[in-house]
Amino acid sequence: SCFYMEGQQLCPPRILCESLFVVLRGEVWTEMNGIFLEKYCQGQALHILALALGFIPSYESRCIRISEVWALPRKVLMTSLDRYPSMKRILAVLTSMQLSRLTSAGPTEHKEEATPPLVTSPSMAPTSGDFAGPVDLAALALFQGSSTDMLHWIQDNLEPRIFFSDSCLFREGDHSESFYIVCKGAVSLENATSQETCGPGGTFGEAGLLAVSETASVTASSLETSLIQVLHRQVFLKGVASFPAEVEHFDQLAVKLLQSNDALNHVPILEGCSESFKMQLAPKCTTRLLRENECLVQKSSTRGRLCVIRS
Repeated sequence: SCFYMEGQQLCPPRILCESLFVVLRGEVWTEMNGIFLEKYCQGQALHILALALGFIPSYESRCIRISEVWALPRKVLMTSLDRYPSMKRILAVLTSMQLSRLTSAGPTEHKEEATPPLVTSPSMAPTSGDFAGPVDLAALALFQGSSTDMLHWIQDNLEPRIFFSDSCLFREGDHSESFYIVCKGAVSLENATSQETCGPGGTFGEAGLLAVSETASVTASSLETSLIQVLHRQVFLKGVASFPAEVEHFDQLAVKLLQSNDALNHVPILEGCSESFKMQLAPKCTTRLLRENECLVQKSSTRGRLCVIRS
């Protein structure tokens, strides 16, 4: 183990990382473009994807105070795999993931000759359908119509994460504001009334990303070892600020989500009304997005409108 001083980084962003880190004492934060992502404390591991080939983190891992951190280099693990069969199986899955295709190479990226992935049995060998490359963002409904520059920015600022079988990404009712893209594996999305499975190429979390909903409507759990790219809302907002022409596109998407989200069911004054009445009323309602300091109703203007604040 090693001691890291306050402010010191475990692994700089945009540079090849080949070590798994476990926090023994202290506190480590991951940040992207100055935006806080996650906190790691005693016993928690980060950079698990570094055990695969070609992992280049897009985020910083910085010690918030003096911390003792244990590092496990990939090369050391490779020499002792026979003692740990379970780790051997996990590493076989990780090395089949084409991580170099999920991360962009920075100007200081360290490059080296790729070694063949570890395969412990024929059933673990990657197949043509066992794809873990990047999903085409332009093909996703959320980004259809976005500029090429915006798509490149988003791709460079996605956080790749590994979730093992039965890992919970978030629970129904939790605060959720991130967008998830499944590159490999499968995720169950379940609540009291529905259950669906999101596989490779699937996405979820649009409502939270666009601030249409503050809490998750489902519980998301990984059904197997899954590789997922995460777009955090604060990172997304920074991207939109850099490309102001994209604002209208995402505003329109937010309005569509709000209109399809049963707005009238959340209006206290209509609680006693029948569903048929609400269905007749719904087409006459309009949804607007208001910016900070934007006026909704002018003083002394004609009254006669019911305004419902959604979020």
